[in-house]
Amino acid sequence: MKSLSFAVLFVLLIILLTSSSLQAGVAQQTEFDFVLKENEVFRVKDEEFKVYGNVFLRENATLIMENGFLSLMQNTTKYNVTLMDQSQLLVMNGSRLQIKSLGGDSANVSSVERDALFLGDDSAISVSDSFVQVGIAASNYSSVSIQNSTLAGLTTSDYATLSLQDTRDDATEEPKTIKIEMNSSAQIWDSNFSNLEVSGGAEAWIENSFLGSFFAKDHAKVWILNSTIDPQHPPALGGFSEVWLVDSSFNGIGFRSGNSVLVSGWYLDVQVANDTQPVENANVEIYYAQHDSLAAEGQTDRNGTVRFVLPEKKQGEYGALTEILGNYNVKASHEGMQGEEKLTLNQSKLITLNLRVKEPLPVASVPSYLTILGLVVIIVSGLLVAALVARKYLSKRRQAETTQR
Repeated sequence: MKSLSFAVLFVLLIILLTSSSLQAGVAQQTEFDFVLKENEVFRVKDEEFKVYGNVFLRENATLIMENGFLSLMQNTTKYNVTLMDQSQLLVMNGSRLQIKSLGGDSANVSSVERDALFLGDDSAISVSDSFVQVGIAASNYSSVSIQNSTLAGLTTSDYATLSLQDTRDDATEEPKTIKIEMNSSAQIWDSNFSNLEVSGGAEAWIENSFLGSFFAKDHAKVWILNSTIDPQHPPALGGFSEVWLVDSSFNGIGFRSGNSVLVSGWYLDVQVANDTQPVENANVEIYYAQHDSLAAEGQTDRNGTVRFVLPEKKQGEYGALTEILGNYNVKASHEGMQGEEKLTLNQSKLITLNLRVKEPLPVASVPSYLTILGLVVIIVSGLLVAALVARKYLSKRRQAETTQR
């Protein structure tokens, strides 16, 4: 009976392995739309998969590309890749997603770059070490994560999220544009793009990157840190946007409306020490010197250091200087010890605060003759008060005796 059970299990295992390998097998081409749905998984590995139609990923389906090419073979009809219903596209290890346009005789093949990859309904794409030679349009809470790859344009909207690291656009033929729109959000590190636009209430955090041009408008909020904007194309602001440029290189600002705000700022690294030894968990508070209000606060790490991003000045109303904020009082405290320093922040700085025991306020010494004089005044005042009370008492007593007679 046991041998039969093992035989049945062995057969079931073979069936599962066979179905998995077929499901994740390599297909060279399909003449129709290619559809994955209901948790299906398909793998394109070390081969080119030619699709003479559209690609649809639905209902939590997954398409995996490992060193594989996914080619949309189009004639007059433009084919697309569409993800929805929490489906996923994983592109890795030198893979390439591309469009090939067929000539009239199906012999002449040329590459085409346009928006052809669409994400919606909580779907996701993850790209690493690969080439995406079609424009990506992500919306409706979808997510895009790209690392060490090349893009041909990208647009996010409707609460989509974007993460880019060590990524660049393919500007060999013409500059591409990255657009962060309509309440979407983006985090970008160590990347290089020809054009970046943020608008429609979207937010973007950009660090250690190069931007050929930059434009923020329509209630956008953008933080650009330790980055460079091409000096030939000054950053532009418009429509109630707010932009922080922190320790970044740029050449002037183009204000296209009077309702935008530009904040220029710097890093301030505060190191707290006690007898040259770093102090962990020290409280650091930074106050604006102009009105002694709190600008920022934090705690030191195990190295006794905490970093702040602080403004130097604000500009608005078509670039008019509205406020200078670069003067600060920095205070640190830890277990009854304190340190303090005043500074002007016009570049990124590292300062060290050495903690000392807080000294009690000095008590003013009173000369001895003043002390004696004070005692004399107190005694005399007391005697006078006693005399007045006794006199009043005797007067009332005499009146009482007179009345009785």
